[in-house]
Amino acid sequence: MHESDRDSEGFYVLHRKYSTLYKKVNYTAPVTMVQNRITEYDIHSANLSMLRTYRKLKPSTIDDLESLPKHDRQVIIGKLQREDPSIKKVIAKGIIHAKEMLFQENGIQDEDVLSIKNDAVFVIGRKLKKTTFGEFIEFRAKNTFSLYLQLDKIEYYYDKANDHVVIKGIKDSVLEDPDIQVGMMNFFRTIMKYLCYDRRDKVREYLIEFSDAYKKKKLPIQYYKELSGSCVYRTNLIQIDNYSLNLTVATDADKEHVLGTYNYRRFVIPFIQAFQ
Repeated sequence: MHESDRDSEGFYVLHRKYSTLYKKVNYTAPVTMVQNRITEYDIHSANLSMLRTYRKLKPSTIDDLESLPKHDRQVIIGKLQREDPSIKKVIAKGIIHAKEMLFQENGIQDEDVLSIKNDAVFVIGRKLKKTTFGEFIEFRAKNTFSLYLQLDKIEYYYDKANDHVVIKGIKDSVLEDPDIQVGMMNFFRTIMKYLCYDRRDKVREYLIEFSDAYKKKKLPIQYYKELSGSCVYRTNLIQIDNYSLNLTVATDADKEHVLGTYNYRRFVIPFIQAFQ
């Protein structure tokens, strides 16, 4: 596990060959930008893999769970964990041990790790050689990214090959909303594409033009749909019960009533501050 050498006084100094970040359930490296190959490795069917490895449930029960749709499977496993807290402990400890094996066998260092999201490890600039452990544990390369940004505590990952942006902390259902894709996700894709080609001059030029057009409401209506859990067009209209009227669908005819404050403050301003 360790390699050694001697210090100036002749004493052995031990050095761990791999990072201890595997112990983290959640971790983000203290960097604002990474322009390199970033691979997301996560455990295939992590919960079931741990239950099989540590024989916490009967194989037939695990087979039945595996045959279910992902959402249904997660609901049942959550129920089992509430009924038997030891199941949750086995899964949690098993995932940490699996990550330790991944780190140890591949000699992963602190500087190789961009982030950790429970059973997912985002590795910078490396293709890992050893990713299968035992009969049931396999780390699969789920995604590959070309660029990473962290602005105002939001993590952005860009897949240049597919011109695709992933934003951690926002539900996939929101990011995949058709209006969000046409609107704010296009904003992110444009900036990150320029950054991939080291065109910061283009980023600044785009941000100036975008900011001016956004504030004057000259952009297509989709840019004003709130990129949040609500995923609505927030308006200045008041209903009879004194609640504001929010829309799930809007057209350019609604622009005068649609507010774009949230997106501008939450996303546009941090990009302007970072790249002005």
